[in-house]
Amino acid sequence: MIVGDVLDVFGWVWFVVWQIAPGALIWRLRARGWMSWPAVVVAAAVAVLGTVGAYYLAFTDSSSTAPLILIVSPFYLMGAVLVVLAVDYTVRLTRRRTGPT
Repeated sequence: MIVGDVLDVFGWVWFVVWQIAPGALIWRLRARGWMSWPAVVVAAAVAVLGTVGAYYLAFTDSSSTAPLILIVSPFYLMGAVLVVLAVDYTVRLTRRRTGPT
């Protein structure tokens, strides 16, 4: 019984850490200076809206596989954060090459 409780706690801790992984990625990218503040705002909005959407879908859809979205959604959200990073990097690189307008 105690082993089951301990495994249950570890499972929940893993789940919560996995859910905040997109936010941790944004934080690390900003801390290293790889993302500008406007990109951080856009990436954070994407991460929050995507997580809220995943939870809404998981709790309102009646199919048996709907809760699986909570496991795979951080993958998609981190991919979206990397797309925002790529756009931000491209904009900053283009601005640096062309100079001030």
